[in-house]
Amino acid sequence: MRRLLIFILCVLPLVACQPTGDTDTDPQAAQSFFPSFSNYAVEGLQGVQDAVLGGLTAAGIGTGNLPFSALMYKLDDFVDCYRDVGAFDARLYIERISTVDELRLPIAGVLAILNQDRALDNFLPCITRPPANVARVMSAEPCTGSGTFQSGGDTMSYLYAATDEPLCALWQAHFNNLGG
Repeated sequence: MRRLLIFILCVLPLVACQPTGDTDTDPQAAQSFFPSFSNYAVEGLQGVQDAVLGGLTAAGIGTGNLPFSALMYKLDDFVDCYRDVGAFDARLYIERISTVDELRLPIAGVLAILNQDRALDNFLPCITRPPANVARVMSAEPCTGSGTFQSGGDTMSYLYAATDEPLCALWQAHFNNLGG
């Protein structure tokens, strides 16, 4: 089993895969089949995907597990590629509550659509495409911070972690303005 895995990992990058020319705006793209309803707000889930896989990438970097980080980064890139070629997409639907009298949680759900043919046709091109910025994963400098500040007589605590210093600097500047 291990030899097979090593073989696959060595051969996949050598396979000459040509892009299929599929896009997310084609009539048969997964994105073309999402319904819209007047009483529901619809949001894409790419931000959620980026947050989850970005967090896992950061966790790998933070623990010194660079292979895990590279794998999470590649998984994120693979799903992005499937979105780009119209093979897959997912959306969050949240009911719009129209009146204040409706004191209930809105109905919400997730709808995912997969074009099976495009998923098969684009598997090798998507799995073998070099990630847009893999050097960024390997050069990331994770950061953390914490502190406390007073507000209205209460003591507030904060804790943060990010894949790179610029976000930590923004958060720390925010808390510095609050007296943290």
